[in-house]
Amino acid sequence: MEGQELRQRIQDVENEKNDLIEEAKKINKRLHYKTLELKALQPFIQENPGIRVGPFKRELRQLEFKISTQAFTSKIEKTLLKKIKEVKKLHDEAMRVENARRKAQLVEKDISDITKRKEELDTKLTELREEINSLREKIKEKREQRNIKPKKQFKQADPTDKFLSLEEIVEMQRKE
Repeated sequence: MEGQELRQRIQDVENEKNDLIEEAKKINKRLHYKTLELKALQPFIQENPGIRVGPFKRELRQLEFKISTQAFTSKIEKTLLKKIKEVKKLHDEAMRVENARRKAQLVEKDISDITKRKEELDTKLTELREEINSLREKIKEKREQRNIKPKKQFKQADPTDKFLSLEEIVEMQRKE
């Protein structure tokens, strides 16, 4: 490869690397959000660990079936309706817990997917960095082969050199 082609390839790889870095930033934000979401769901789920929806559904169906198929006095029917109301309230609470459990499972799945994608990006970024370094090494070797010196570097100051203070500089400027 020619020097110009190498520089162009380095530029292309740098652009690809920058795009991956931007994607990694977005993924990190999303991962952070999902982690916070899971932390917010955990206390609610842990408060109600044994609540299940099934028994409440069954009891509701039985009570509603009883009311619709049998004849009761108004007093008994009122107590059954109160019972249905209580069971519906418990059922709704159990549904909230169950929905929170499902949401937590989905969030955990999202977190694992995001983590996998993040690992893929990290691997790809490492490969791109290695490629950039190898291309830069090739450019350096080509320069050395042509005996072209790299761009001028600043010379390190010699500690034995005499330094001028700001006052001395101001005095010199005044004299001029």
